[in-house]
Amino acid sequence: MALGLLMGWERKEDTEVFKAMTKPSVEMCNRFREELKKQFGFEGELESTLCWDIQENIFGRSFNLLTEEGLEDFRNADGMSKTSGCPVVCGIAAQLAAEKILELI
Repeated sequence: MALGLLMGWERKEDTEVFKAMTKPSVEMCNRFREELKKQFGFEGELESTLCWDIQENIFGRSFNLLTEEGLEDFRNADGMSKTSGCPVVCGIAAQLAAEKILELI
């Protein structure tokens, strides 16, 4: 979202601006997957940067965080752990986004 705010376009017809912002977004997503793989020691490649795919790689399964049971299971699996869970993943994403923004301004 931050990259979109920085580089976004005002008119959907402005395809040149869209093309210009796509490259840094793709670079950042690829870097995010690489960093997750490095920090968590994933086997193989992450298929996406969607939460449930990341959960599958970290915990061996995904969780439905919209249900009490799913949220409790996520907490019990240390999903909210500051060393191995969601805060680590979000921290990596925030750091990489900040680095990319600083590179672009």
